Amino acid sequence: MKPPEKKSRNHAGFSPRDVKHGLGTIEILDASLEELGAATARLDRVMVEAIDEGELEALALLLCRGIPHRFCTGDLPAVRALCHLGLHDRGVSFEQVLREAGITKSLRPHLTEEAFRIHRNRGVAEWIQRRRTPR
Repeated sequence: MKPPEKKSRNHAGFSPRDVKHGLGTIEILDASLEELGAATARLDRVMVEAIDEGELEALALLLCRGIPHRFCTGDLPAVRALCHLGLHDRGVSFEQVLREAGITKSLRPHLTEEAFRIHRNRGVAEWIQRRRTPR
């Protein structure tokens, strides 16, 4: 008996690897185990478990490779993790991305600029406190 296929978490019914951008193909980046380890080592276990695997991989790429991308998510624990990695200036809300694209739309509360700002500020405060506390 064949094991069931793992379904993509993408609710649109396509794999992110199939997407093509209007200006060319999208470059797919994969974090190595070492990069994932470097990111998770700087986060507490509870935070790592609260973050989606794809978001953790994106955080590892930002941290380890210094790629010039911004991090956009509606997952508020992932926003706080971004700050715990010292990358708070690399985050952007979903609302801001839509605004930059000229799209105005009513959004769920966790996708707004306000929710992003609140969790970014909370994450920065936690990051500063952790840096001051001897381990």
